[in-house]
Amino acid sequence: MKKILILAAIAALVALSCGDDSEPAGTRGIRYWDIAFSSPDTVLTDIDMKSEKDGWACGYRYNAELDSYDGVVLHWNGTAWTVAVFLPGGQGGKIKAIDFPAVGDGWLLGVRTGAEGPENPGGGSQPFILHYDGSTWGEVNRDGMDAKNATLLAALSATDVWVTDGETSWHYDGATWAAYPITQGGKIDAWVFPSSDKGYAVDYDSGYCYKWDTAIGSWNMEPYPIYGATAFYFNADGSGIYVDYENAPPVGDRANFYKRAAGNVPIYQKLFATNTSKCLTACDAIPPKYFFFAGPNAAYEVENDNVKALGIVPSSGLGTVRALSIAVQGDIWGIMSVNENLGPSFIVHKKKGLR
Repeated sequence: MKKILILAAIAALVALSCGDDSEPAGTRGIRYWDIAFSSPDTVLTDIDMKSEKDGWACGYRYNAELDSYDGVVLHWNGTAWTVAVFLPGGQGGKIKAIDFPAVGDGWLLGVRTGAEGPENPGGGSQPFILHYDGSTWGEVNRDGMDAKNATLLAALSATDVWVTDGETSWHYDGATWAAYPITQGGKIDAWVFPSSDKGYAVDYDSGYCYKWDTAIGSWNMEPYPIYGATAFYFNADGSGIYVDYENAPPVGDRANFYKRAAGNVPIYQKLFATNTSKCLTACDAIPPKYFFFAGPNAAYEVENDNVKALGIVPSSGLGTVRALSIAVQGDIWGIMSVNENLGPSFIVHKKKGLR
């Protein structure tokens, strides 16, 4: 009953903020973000929309009886979000990422705590990978992967999948996993694969950017840093957009949007600057000149060189934006949660055409 009351209170706060016409200029975007799904005890972690009528989200919840985590996968059918997969206790774990390179080809990355054994020397945490073939989810073998933890997933096809623990990457060719070191110190926080033969990874702390080139068969440090980058996207030709986060008193929190020209010599153009907090980005399989950024208190669309401020995302008790995905241009979905250990969590939606 307490959980119901808490959710009702949160909904009331959002309704009040959405219905107030006196908010400052530039914040009216809040009224066009709906709460599409909420859970009082699930930690949602990632979302991947394939269209306006097909989407997936994932997460986990604590199972007190087993002192472990239940894995949860949700599916959007154009009308409602429903539980598509539930992995209890030892079968489950913390599902951290979901990626659908195509309809009927889905991938999940999770981490579970397992007992010591041939597949888990020393015991402790180990990753697990699930694949969806259009009808069922099945666990993928980890032959060649010796990770104890895994943080990022990128699936380009059923025979082209990447996983990393932040220091080493593993590539799956449909049968086995091959290891490729990424960093020269530090830890990768984000990556993107704009094509099957190009990938970019960023270490927020150092600012270093690494590029994967299939022709070379290794990760190589780019000859320029991206200091304080909190969100980024690169096209296969090396051009791209990223948000540089700076904390520079007395200005305070500030996000700077930069565009990098293609080519070997880094040439940057500053597109936009605004007071905000750290952002996430979404690009997905949509026109390459279109990006969407959002953070705890702001949302922006970038099309070519035009940065459009859309106001703030719903924030009345909903927590922090954890992930974003684009269904079609202008139709954005996001995951918000209060913390990374307990609920509540929310799926929020900005409908196409509404500002």
